[in-house]
Amino acid sequence: MKITRKRTMAVAAILTLVMVLTYIIPVAAIPHGGPIPGSFWPVFNPYNAALDRDDSAAVVRYGRRLFDHMLSGQTAEARAAEWEANPAGFGFSINITYMAAYNVAHHALRINDGENAIWGTEMALLFMNAYQAFIPQIGGNPADLEFTRTILTGRLASLTVQAVLFAELRDGTGRIAEFDAPFVPRTGIFFGEPTGNSAVKGGPNPPSAVSIYVEFETQDMRQRVTYDLRRNETMFGVSRYDYSLVQINWNFLHEGSTPATIPAQGARITEAARFLNKTGLPILLRVGGEVDAWSNRADPDEFIAAFRFIANIMRREAPNVAMVYSVNHFPHHDIDWMTYYPGEDYVDWIGISLYVARYFLGNPNTTPVEAAIFRTGEYANPVAVMRELVEMFGHRHPIYISEGGVSLYNISNSEDLTEWALPRMRQLYAYIPMLFPEVKAIFWFNTYVPSDVVSMRFDFNTSSRARELYTQLVNTEYFLGRGQTESPITFAPASDGVTLPANAVALLTYAPFFAYDELVVQYFINGQWRGQSNIIPYRLVLDLSGLENGSHVLNVHILHNGSRLQSLEYLMVKYSGMIAISKL
Repeated sequence: MKITRKRTMAVAAILTLVMVLTYIIPVAAIPHGGPIPGSFWPVFNPYNAALDRDDSAAVVRYGRRLFDHMLSGQTAEARAAEWEANPAGFGFSINITYMAAYNVAHHALRINDGENAIWGTEMALLFMNAYQAFIPQIGGNPADLEFTRTILTGRLASLTVQAVLFAELRDGTGRIAEFDAPFVPRTGIFFGEPTGNSAVKGGPNPPSAVSIYVEFETQDMRQRVTYDLRRNETMFGVSRYDYSLVQINWNFLHEGSTPATIPAQGARITEAARFLNKTGLPILLRVGGEVDAWSNRADPDEFIAAFRFIANIMRREAPNVAMVYSVNHFPHHDIDWMTYYPGEDYVDWIGISLYVARYFLGNPNTTPVEAAIFRTGEYANPVAVMRELVEMFGHRHPIYISEGGVSLYNISNSEDLTEWALPRMRQLYAYIPMLFPEVKAIFWFNTYVPSDVVSMRFDFNTSSRARELYTQLVNTEYFLGRGQTESPITFAPASDGVTLPANAVALLTYAPFFAYDELVVQYFINGQWRGQSNIIPYRLVLDLSGLENGSHVLNVHILHNGSRLQSLEYLMVKYSGMIAISKL
């Protein structure tokens, strides 16, 4: 993770634009192509007065009334299409209607009115294209509104949650992702940390991977790697040959200025490749990590050429090296993860820096807009990030978290974030294995790097409780400790149709109500309570060998503070000592 002051200045400029474009433009300043109808004011004025006095209930009530008035009897879909086709002629209507929906959603959330929050968010998204088309009429940049679209899309996802029941299987019939790439376990996830750190030293499941950082411009590959491996052996008594993965992060200190220099350094890169080959270690070479978020941006063609140049040398000189293209969990707003992708022939693994943070850059006054853009606070959802990455690359390459963690301590206000961090650690280490068999490794950045920009700590020295939970999480059977090559566990959604031994029915629930840290998931069979869990992933193992043969109904109830958020229903069929589960 590398964020400089130069980058934060650019971020501040972007946020200024986003916040301007997220609030209502004065009515008098909106192009409306003629006089405003007199019937508008009696509907608009109560809404505007409610905004002025920050009366959320009134904003919701009068905002919906104003929205309906602007549609004039037409459907929202018809008006959105009509206005998008002629933004210059309908700018006034577009702005008023879009902002009415946006404000209804915002204020409905403040008063826990879920129905109107969903309605307002859906309507704002429906009119987003028309609003973007209107923005140039007042001198704005429509691309900047993509941040607002991100906010609304994320909000809608959190409001329209779909829980999923999973089965934990031991017969290999669950979902499995296999790849023709080096060092990929068929099932299970390798895990590790940077050299010189070990959160789980002495534990029953010691780390199977280790990470080393090398600055391309200033450090010699042989010296840096040799030193770090020896230090790790001295500190922890672990032979380098016991690791299933050794990640080497070949960072570009000068970021975007470096790729153009790579082709002139063939001899140096070849020397590094020959050294790596001699180690005989299973190496993931992460070249130019987080390129999509560099302050000094790289030219895409130059970066791709540099990556391919290095890959060709490694393919020739170091067959024990797998090439990694690794991105950041929030790229610059005008590029995406494909911008710098070198291509399938040159990439073996896909990595991501995934930091789950309470505040943006450790600022306790992080605004809702900042939180949405940079995926912090209520938007700090590691599952959503991994879903996007898996959907983009998971059919081509194994995926892994090349560095990351959950913020455990905030330096700027001396805030212990343990209570906030623990459920998010469970989301990261319990949900991701269950949901994404494409994810094959996770590296926690268990290192404190002092910074005058990033006022956060992710190392376990700040929280013994977080260290204890981490040790517990990576000691589950799906995580591959030192010497392990495959997990006996696979997972499958119950809706796929699964069969388990009746005496060991292991159920888990993906309940993505990330606005709530305390949920209870209850399991009922034929209306009879069979057990519950309040710990992600809400695992329950049932002995149903005494259940009568035939059909039964399994219900799963998800509750928060005693209120039911969602229920799931499945058909269970008992026969010959087995239980078959499918969606009703």
